[in-house]
Amino acid sequence: MHDPLLLTALLTAARVAGEVARWRLTLRAERERARLLGRLSRAAGPGSTVARRDRGGWLVIARGEGGE
Repeated sequence: MHDPLLLTALLTAARVAGEVARWRLTLRAERERARLLGRLSRAAGPGSTVARRDRGGWLVIARGEGGE
């Protein structure tokens, strides 16, 4: 592994793989937060406000869907 170009390529590939993994985790957390928000909104009565923490510790606040 004395070839600097090969070493640079390997390090770049590792960095890109790490960024892709981080992006996938972020996307998964956002989807989970959106699902939780939808469930809370449907569960809350019209005009009421409900708050819960998701698995990541974020506070999710939803206003109840109106209507009958």
